[in-house]
Amino acid sequence: MNKLFFNAFCFLVTCINAQDTLTLRKALEIALTNNYGIRIAKIDEAIAQTSDSWSGAGAYPQVLLNVAPSVVSNNVNQKFINNTEINRNNAVQQSINGNVQLNYNVLNGFKVFVTKDRLNSIAKLSGQELQQKIEECYRNVALVYYRILSLRNTEKTILSQEKVALERRKLEETRFNLGKNGKAGWLEAAMDVQDIGMLKLNQSEAIVESFIEISKLLNQQTSVETILIEPAGLGDLNALFNEKHQPDHAIQNSIYELRARIKNLERKEIERQRYPNISVLADYHYNRLNNQAGFNLFNQSYGPSAGLTMNVPLYDGGRTAQQQKINSLESDQINLEKEQWSREVILAIQSEKSKMSFQQNIINLQNDKMPLAEEHLGLIRKKSELGEANTLEFTQSIFRLIEIDAAKNDARLNFIESYINILYLCSEMDRLIR
Repeated sequence: MNKLFFNAFCFLVTCINAQDTLTLRKALEIALTNNYGIRIAKIDEAIAQTSDSWSGAGAYPQVLLNVAPSVVSNNVNQKFINNTEINRNNAVQQSINGNVQLNYNVLNGFKVFVTKDRLNSIAKLSGQELQQKIEECYRNVALVYYRILSLRNTEKTILSQEKVALERRKLEETRFNLGKNGKAGWLEAAMDVQDIGMLKLNQSEAIVESFIEISKLLNQQTSVETILIEPAGLGDLNALFNEKHQPDHAIQNSIYELRARIKNLERKEIERQRYPNISVLADYHYNRLNNQAGFNLFNQSYGPSAGLTMNVPLYDGGRTAQQQKINSLESDQINLEKEQWSREVILAIQSEKSKMSFQQNIINLQNDKMPLAEEHLGLIRKKSELGEANTLEFTQSIFRLIEIDAAKNDARLNFIESYINILYLCSEMDRLIR
């Protein structure tokens, strides 16, 4: 029974821990499922894929059933050449006209094939835009995720130094009560505790705001007590800095190429407007007439019919030429936008690389300072225990250590943010969850 209870307890603890733990991979999976922007983009993609069909391109004929029954009541007054007269009130005339009609555009300058190709390109473009939304969502989630990790690392340092400040306040209070020191030392120590408390409060508020932000991105309530785990893949900053990236494979580059292709296909569709258009018209009709007055008291006809219509555009007032000119200008605009993006993304990557190098130098400098600051604080604590430490030295030593650690955490966060921005520019966000 004890063993069974122990196993059940371990299972409960495991479930609780799993529930309160959020990895970056899990956060990205939740965002992919719940994020409104991605869900809307998925619907846009589904619409584009549904439109990508031969039916949407106009390849299939149209078949219509037309039925037009009617009943008419007439008052008839007729006089013929032989002096015969017909006078009848409420003479009923019944008629029914109907047909099954086929309308098939068999030749429209082969425009149907160009239109189908354009619809297929639009569907691909919609898929690329969805992928770009996913990359953007991943980037935003990752940035907030690492911000929380950085804030919590600094919070740990503040909490550890708060313990030191509390010990110092207690020591100064004891000395004051024993009459070994004046009250100034105790007051200085008490104010240090209050200042550290303010730092801790500000840090906690920043963490709460960041959790609210990540809850919005995930569209799921995420508790401040949730444990975030540092991904192993981003531990070696030197390896991250030396990674090679390929902006030519970016999704935005594919989007520009698809937009240019769609414009080219639209131009071909416009050109097809100048080609002959041939349509086949066929139907099977049925007409029947019953009349209670007049010469034609009954009439009925039915049977098939077929015809061919050909339209040859001769002059359209220059509208086709105007559309081609506009299309050509729009294509030039897309090419310029792509060229501008290519130049800007290269400069942006260079800028982010420069920031990463700068932040790496700051991290190295702060790492070199940290052991010195810790040793200095240790010496000050020993001097304080012996009653030889200056209260100002103690305060400076505590807050210097907090400042060094915060600067190191901020530099590391800035480094990772630049790295994430490069991944986003090159559409390589999947590297975060390798």
